[in-house]
Amino acid sequence: MPYSNAHTYDEHCCMALLPIILVLALLPIILVLALLPIILVLVLLPITLVEILRFLVTAGFIPLILLTEAAADTSNNSPNGKVYFYSRHPVDTDCCSSESYKYPYCAAISVRPNDPFFAQYNQTCLFMHRTEVCVDCSAFSNEQVNAATSPLDASIVYGSGDRKAMKIRTYDGDKRVNQHAFLSSMETLFMRDHNRVATKLKKLNPHWEEERLYQEARRIVIANLQCITYKEYLPQLLGPYIMRKFDLGVRNTSDGTEYNPNIQNGVRNEFANAGFRLHSMIPKNTGSFGLKFRHASVEDVDLYVGMMLENRFPGSEVGPTAACLISKQFYFTKFGDRFYFEHEGEVPSFSEAQRNSLKQCSLARFLCDNLNITQVQKYPMLIPSSKNPEVLCSDIPKINLTHWRETP
Repeated sequence: MPYSNAHTYDEHCCMALLPIILVLALLPIILVLALLPIILVLVLLPITLVEILRFLVTAGFIPLILLTEAAADTSNNSPNGKVYFYSRHPVDTDCCSSESYKYPYCAAISVRPNDPFFAQYNQTCLFMHRTEVCVDCSAFSNEQVNAATSPLDASIVYGSGDRKAMKIRTYDGDKRVNQHAFLSSMETLFMRDHNRVATKLKKLNPHWEEERLYQEARRIVIANLQCITYKEYLPQLLGPYIMRKFDLGVRNTSDGTEYNPNIQNGVRNEFANAGFRLHSMIPKNTGSFGLKFRHASVEDVDLYVGMMLENRFPGSEVGPTAACLISKQFYFTKFGDRFYFEHEGEVPSFSEAQRNSLKQCSLARFLCDNLNITQVQKYPMLIPSSKNPEVLCSDIPKINLTHWRETP
């Protein structure tokens, strides 16, 4: 009997201690779960204060003017100080200084002290500002501003606005004319072509004033550029399948195309910064620089790098991603431009006879008209071969400008 009572007593003691034991056992787990959000923020999400502020500014929660004024000394009431604050980025800020973290538009690049080139100059930082961004950019998706016109309008010859056009027209042309030999030659050829067309229009319409001659010659030169791009360049770059899919070719019939006012023909960032950066063809013996071991997934590879690593799309000179970006952009450029030369029914549209004449365009004809040559390969973008022989300039069709003759 005493043994039985003692046994019962021990059971009661164990039952009483059980909740305490369970709490002590679960306490570390409870503490970890309670601290897990803080651990994640401190360890897995190392977001600096500047990045948080940049996010709030980008998302529109904090006006940019408040951020810049809070980050700078506003005790100076100089008018120049106000001009500085209201500029969209700190033009006078040294992004390599210890104060650069205050400015979200700084994007300095750190350089190792033992860098093989910059070490000799004791330079450990490369100064860089972020580019201007659009007004309504959403969070994590800044879109850079570009004041150049987006359509195929030969802006390298005519500029992107009235002021630029008058400067180019009066003085020595685009400021990049001497940047490299190819750009110099192309701008020279287009300038010659404009003067050639204007001279012929003057003979056909001696009653036209100078401004009318200039604008009509400009329309024809732009149409020639558009025609060569969609008739010769894009088919070689993208291949027949993509050209048909996006209706990018120049039509063989006299039917015109239709302008779509709902298409925004602006240049997409992906196209400008990656898709159309076709800096020659990468040789096959170029190394991959260890990318396979630097990225856990192909989804982490930068857009441009990934494009260069893709195999060519069948019939194309580029991979699937580049082909997609390029074809979509040129679709927007074609059908979103009211002044595209094939469109009909618009106020500035060419007549049917003029459109059919413009479709005779070719790069070979363009070169023959503006160079002192008598023959050229049929497709100058390709090297001469048995399939691309040289032909006489006299055998290449011309654009018939008599369709622009008007009765006084």
